[in-house]
Amino acid sequence: MKNRFKILSQREKKKKIEIGQETSYYSALINGWINTRIESDKSILTLSVSAIGLLFTLLMTIKITDVFIQILFLLAILSFLFCTIITIKVFDKNADLLQSIANNTNISENDKKLKRMDSLKNILFFSGLGIALLLSAILVIKKTSEEEMAKKQTPTQIIKTTKVPAKKSLQGFQNMKPSGSSTQSGGGSKKTGKK
Repeated sequence: MKNRFKILSQREKKKKIEIGQETSYYSALINGWINTRIESDKSILTLSVSAIGLLFTLLMTIKITDVFIQILFLLAILSFLFCTIITIKVFDKNADLLQSIANNTNISENDKKLKRMDSLKNILFFSGLGIALLLSAILVIKKTSEEEMAKKQTPTQIIKTTKVPAKKSLQGFQNMKPSGSSTQSGGGSKKTGKK
């Protein structure tokens, strides 16, 4: 009988150990999944805020007169701004979802809200990124074409476009001659002779 109880207690111990291992494994998987999702949200938040700063800096340093490019700047900044706001709200909704899971209330409603906000956050981030890339490509092409136009201009075209008054360059040069002397056209020196 004692052997039978020993065998049962060993089986129970082994089962408890297996259950503990499965629980630890499942807990590690859940923890890893949550951390990965949070890191993804943190990365999007960091990149969005950085993109807003970069776009504002670019907008202030480059003289932009083209309305289309100004609209692209505005769209990119707004996309990243709304992405930032929604990402911060996603962090709040994550806490609400965890609380509803712990309390076993409104799980599906909070989960649906969080999925919509996640989708909107991703759409705004990637649209802002696409607009920023399009904007940078347009600015590079515009700058390159301006440089090409400057290289193609010949020196005569540059002279023609520059307005320099012709008479002012040596004007007043006659005032440079000494006051008591006069010049002759042939030798330049005054001859004085004795008779």
